[in-house]
Amino acid sequence: MLAALGGASPTGLTLIDAVYTGGAGATLAFAGGRSRRLAWLLSSTIALWVTPSSLGRVVSILAIVAVIYAVRTERRRVIGAFVGAALALVLGDLGAGPFHGATLLYAAVAASPILISGARLMPRSWQRPVVLAVSTAAAAAALATL
Repeated sequence: MLAALGGASPTGLTLIDAVYTGGAGATLAFAGGRSRRLAWLLSSTIALWVTPSSLGRVVSILAIVAVIYAVRTERRRVIGAFVGAALALVLGDLGAGPFHGATLLYAAVAASPILISGARLMPRSWQRPVVLAVSTAAAAAALATL
């Protein structure tokens, strides 16, 4: 829900933007709970690298601290969901990039480790429907931006 309140506007239509960004944030939080700690670290580090705002850097650093805590103690899904949600907040407010589509490219690269790891570690019975739903939503978002 907080991802929907960020500055991202993929379509320029307020209601549709809130649905898309909220769905992307929920997907990242869900996948973060299922993915490996290395994926959390990679995604958080990439988000720290690409974010232009100081608030985004603080949130990315908090996510990295949560990953370090999870490495030192034990892997918990709630920590992964926190890292995914923090990543959604950071990537939802990247601002304007150096060229058209740069922020989408940055967000896709940063989110890929968590999404791929989360999809691979899902129960087999969930993999096909979840991957189909996420890819359908991504295709719908891509078409809506044209």
